[in-house]
Amino acid sequence: MLDWLTRLRSRTPPLAKITFIKRLIQLRRLLEELAWTEQLPALIYLLSRDDIPPRIDICRGP
Repeated sequence: MLDWLTRLRSRTPPLAKITFIKRLIQLRRLLEELAWTEQLPALIYLLSRDDIPPRIDICRGP
């Protein structure tokens, strides 16, 4: 998973910050769903809310 995150962040051309954050949120939701359906609670802790940048920074102009 760390490799995927690294490749996602280092794409050329780079992803827009909002796109990157949306993909992180989707991954987090996927991990939560897997944790619930497969009864593997450790999956919830692989990606926390602190790992995702706040959306406030995205909406602000330069």
